[in-house]
Amino acid sequence: MLIKKNDRLPAGAISEMETTLTAIERKIDKLDGIKDTIKNINLTLKVGMVVIGIYTAVSWLILGSYLGKILDALNALVLK
Repeated sequence: MLIKKNDRLPAGAISEMETTLTAIERKIDKLDGIKDTIKNINLTLKVGMVVIGIYTAVSWLILGSYLGKILDALNALVLK
């Protein structure tokens, strides 16, 4: 339906357009919520990976020599 500049729309058409726009706005709000959720999950995963990396590094520094001896013992048993 093409609308010219000076044409007037019937009241039914206007209310139908308002309903459609309201539905579109609700869908956009849902998409914004999904986008925010994905950002939060992404940030949580990144922080979790950093925490695990730091924990691994600190554990290796503290227990490194002990773990090295265990790995050497296991390696000797496997290679027999």
